[in-house]
Amino acid sequence: MNTKRKKSISILIATALTLVFAVNLSAQDIVDVETARNAVERTAQIISEARIIIDESRSNIARLSLEKAIAIQNMATSLFRSGKNHFAYKYTMEARQEAWHAIALARADARIEDKLVNISENTMEKLSRLRERVIESGIRDERLNRLMMEARTQLEKSRMNAQQLRNRLAMNLAENARKLTIRAEERLRKLVGARDMARRRLMLLERLSERARDRIGTDGTDQDAEMLHRAEQELARAREMLNQGRYEAARMNIEKCERLLRGIARKIRSGTGGDPQQAIAETNRLMERAGEMISGMDEVPEHTRALFGEAEGLMLRAREMISEGNNEEAGRLLVRVRTMLREAIDLMKTSDGSKMAENEIDNVIQMRNRIQELVEGCTSEGARKLFARAENRLNSAMDHFEAGRTEEAWAEARIARNLFQRIREICAG
Repeated sequence: MNTKRKKSISILIATALTLVFAVNLSAQDIVDVETARNAVERTAQIISEARIIIDESRSNIARLSLEKAIAIQNMATSLFRSGKNHFAYKYTMEARQEAWHAIALARADARIEDKLVNISENTMEKLSRLRERVIESGIRDERLNRLMMEARTQLEKSRMNAQQLRNRLAMNLAENARKLTIRAEERLRKLVGARDMARRRLMLLERLSERARDRIGTDGTDQDAEMLHRAEQELARAREMLNQGRYEAARMNIEKCERLLRGIARKIRSGTGGDPQQAIAETNRLMERAGEMISGMDEVPEHTRALFGEAEGLMLRAREMISEGNNEEAGRLLVRVRTMLREAIDLMKTSDGSKMAENEIDNVIQMRNRIQELVEGCTSEGARKLFARAENRLNSAMDHFEAGRTEEAWAEARIARNLFQRIREICAG
């Protein structure tokens, strides 16, 4: 009996201790009135400070965050007045965190606004200067005009969004305008370089044409005269293309004209027994052409510069040999010089990977426009699928080019070209 009573007493004591411990544990989470009051008052001060900062920043996103903080604080204040100290403390701390977040957003937007003003002003100034340079240069290029127009449109949209306090969207638009302006500046630089190079080569070809006409008058045949006539036609077309601002087309006509004039020079030279003075004259023309190309390049490859320098040295030696009467040896030396100069010229033609890629993309774009008309009247479903693949390749080529990956851009453009050619074969068949 005593044992049972002891066991019952032990159970009662254990139960009582458990209840006391549970009461004490829950009491630790209870917030007293003073703590809740101080927390609510401090949050009210922070919200008041946040309101001043946010009004100065004109930030919509910060204003929305502050409104959320005020709503939570109002609820906390109401709970405090109802004696619910625990929940009043909890929600006022949440309101405080939201107010701090609103302040951070306002300050971030203020920094964005300052940066936005700088980018917009600098881009507008660049566009104004670029427009003046385009007018002064006389360059006419549709793609350049589109880039400048799109940049101005993006700036105008950025300004409108900034007025509506959408600073982040305005910043994205201003950044786009800046990038478009940089692309337009680079395109103008390349176009001016291409035009100036074409002008220099035209002047050189005009001199070559005059010399070829003089030679044909004494040593030429009717076939030579016909070749010269074709060369002069290509020269006239090149001048016309240059005046129209079609610099790539002008370059192609210039190269056709040059090949014809070279052919005339080789035929006449072979028919006159290899006159050393004619060999010197032809070598001089190649030397002039290589020099013109070098002067128009931003950066000359080392191997090309070395070839040109060696050719100049050998040219001097050949002149000395001719003056000494050693025409045969001088002739062999001049053949070597011309070979070196042609190699240097070929290297310079292919050294500018960026120009090659851009030209290839432009040509494929023109091909794409022609093929699109063909596809619209084509009954083959396979042609339409190929057209979509070709367009994807073309877009990829342009993306690579914009990122500075010229080799990849050229390769993608070549694939697109092959696909468009395949479409032409399908639809034509």
